[in-house]
Amino acid sequence: TFRSVNQAIGRVIRHIYDFGTIFLMDVRYNFPKYKNQLPKWAIPSCKAEDLTFNMKTEINDFYSEME
Repeated sequence: TFRSVNQAIGRVIRHIYDFGTIFLMDVRYNFPKYKNQLPKWAIPSCKAEDLTFNMKTEINDFYSEME
């Protein structure tokens, strides 16, 4: 399973100048046992949020910054 997830992540972010938003909608990614199976470069950017998180605002801010 993790190989498939990592391949999907790699299709979004292919090189240093790519950027994108990846949603891992599984509570298990909150646990180090699972999070540590993700690409090492992606782990620092992982955020766990609850349903009250204003995702739209944060994503808009991210893409505004990247322009």
